[in-house]
Amino acid sequence: DIDGTLATFAINESTGGIGATIDTWEFRDGDTTRSVRIIKISGTTYAIVYSSVQTANDFRVKTFTVSDVGVITKTFIENLVIPTTNDEPQHGTDIIHISGDVYAIVYSEDSAGSGSLGMVITVTITSAGVISDAVVDSSQFTSVSKDAVSITKVGTTDYYAIAYIDGNSDPVVVTVSISSAGTITGPQVLTLRPNASGTFCDIDTESGAACPNHYQNVDEAVSDENTTRNYTATGATEKDTYNVPNHTTEEGIINSVKVVIRCRTTSSGSDAQAREVLHIDGTSYLGDINVLPADNTFHDYSFIWTVSPDTSNPFTWSEIDSMEIGVTLKSHGVGSGTAFVTQVYVEVDYGRRVLANVTATNMGNILRVPGTDYYAVAVGLTGTSGTIYTCSINSSGAITNGSNGNFDAADAEYCHMVSLGGDAFMVAYRGVDNDGFLVSITIDSAGAVGSIIESLEFLTTDVQTPFIIYLGYGNYVVTYGAQQEDDIECVTVGVASGFIYPTEAITRVTGLIHRHSRATGTYEIEVLLGDVGVDWARPVLKPKSEPTMLDLDPVITGFEQPPPREFGRGLPPLGLGTMPGLPGVTSADPVTLLGGGVGSGRRRGVSPTPARRRPVPVRPSEVAALNQQMREAAGIGDTVLPGARHDLFTSQIEQILRQPIPGTNRIRREPIVPPVRTRTGRGGGRPRVRGPVDDFARGFT
Repeated sequence: DIDGTLATFAINESTGGIGATIDTWEFRDGDTTRSVRIIKISGTTYAIVYSSVQTANDFRVKTFTVSDVGVITKTFIENLVIPTTNDEPQHGTDIIHISGDVYAIVYSEDSAGSGSLGMVITVTITSAGVISDAVVDSSQFTSVSKDAVSITKVGTTDYYAIAYIDGNSDPVVVTVSISSAGTITGPQVLTLRPNASGTFCDIDTESGAACPNHYQNVDEAVSDENTTRNYTATGATEKDTYNVPNHTTEEGIINSVKVVIRCRTTSSGSDAQAREVLHIDGTSYLGDINVLPADNTFHDYSFIWTVSPDTSNPFTWSEIDSMEIGVTLKSHGVGSGTAFVTQVYVEVDYGRRVLANVTATNMGNILRVPGTDYYAVAVGLTGTSGTIYTCSINSSGAITNGSNGNFDAADAEYCHMVSLGGDAFMVAYRGVDNDGFLVSITIDSAGAVGSIIESLEFLTTDVQTPFIIYLGYGNYVVTYGAQQEDDIECVTVGVASGFIYPTEAITRVTGLIHRHSRATGTYEIEVLLGDVGVDWARPVLKPKSEPTMLDLDPVITGFEQPPPREFGRGLPPLGLGTMPGLPGVTSADPVTLLGGGVGSGRRRGVSPTPARRRPVPVRPSEVAALNQQMREAAGIGDTVLPGARHDLFTSQIEQILRQPIPGTNRIRREPIVPPVRTRTGRGGGRPRVRGPVDDFARGFT
């Protein structure tokens, strides 16, 4: 009956094995629950965002806990009802962490798929699950948003890209700015102020320039209140309009036009009025009647047009260049309740970018092409095709359309996409005959969508809303709704990731040596550098099988678990893995990291040059800086928790690898914990070793 339900189950990261359901909780009974999104807050604390329909059309964010073994508490810690402008169910939500306790939520105030306002709000959620009593800030990013919405961070800026489907069923991307405190600045805004007289100059009195130059009395960026103003006390409605400058380099879809007026009346007035004016193509269009309070104080009033009142279509930039703005004033009576205006300006809300004029039925998530300014989104065109569109977004939030390419030429909907690292991506979707498909495809650093690498039909019955989650070790889980069984199911697949190396031979990784002490459970890592092999290999989808050494990444920060006694088949593949702090080490203690020498390749007949294995002392403060650099490269921010897995794209790691230790040809890498220290006693004393050490050298070719 489509109630809201949470479930936990176990998945083995290294093998992809799926265990039985651990726990379930029907958190919403008697209502259709949809547009559900979950995000981890901290430790065992999670937040869920969802919309309820039927008995109560509302939209909520709630927090709860799940233990490390998957047991759900089954009671909510906090609950916040998110305000909406109508009582329709919300269709499509997403939530993202901003900074500290601040989170942003995007959603469509949708009515049966016909579309309504697209909103972004911010809330605070503490690590204990305490939610702010009210929304921190909110902003409308579009007047019509249909189906799903998605949000992602733009590089290292305060901008965020939101993808949605507009009223014309076109895929659209818009940027908003969200500060670390949760303050939202909507899509880009062009503010224009009067710069010349317009068609009308009917307001009979002024303090300042006389007609036809009334515009000079209302053109200031900061209101001068009573210094310059236009006013009337005739009891009749009087109108002024003013020209504004043309736009310059601005481009993109115009979301809305807002005319702002700053007006007051005297304390003797009780029904003095003011209205906003937008004059286009010879016709004046008026905003709502604003009754001015009799407090002798200036107040701001505004009216927003989301489409051109002249054409009932979206505004064009030529209309912006030719329009006039203005105000109508009406005093309380003849000689009483004088109505004043001291400032008039217009805000043009733009910055949206239509990716294509197509009939999109649904839109997937938007994500960044690693190491570039390009962003990609998969769009479903039911019965037609599945297409990936790209766009570039600069540090000012400006959007430029990129490329597009099909990941399915016949049919696709309910798309979800993840990066596999480098220029490789994987899309899960419902395709032909409503079956479940996975496709790997490339998107290069110029935003060009390449050809399909490989595809896999993971389910031959009806699939709903597939969602991909990275497990680690090159393994992924796809969750989906099995429509015929009315169940939620999942499947695991393995992806053999491509290796990407630095292009300069002197810094190319050709070998890694891992030393693990079974006695202390600690590790040493040595990176060997030299000129060996090809630069990269494309990722290929492969059936789930026992992990092999092919899953090795060229940059390793440590084993996820102690290696077996004998290396070879069955060795847990090494992901970028955990990056916890270094336990038991103070900022004054050096941590020994090992670096290899030039030309230390060891495979394929390469004549090795003896590697200089002189330990390189690194203080924990430097390790912390490396950690932060790696986190920023991955777009993780400052909230990495001890023991949490975070995987960096290989192209981003390449940039980190290009930074050798000054004066050497070695690079620094952080071990998972302080390395084993071995010392040789003096005067013929026995070597002092903390435990047996395993050596393993691996050459990449």
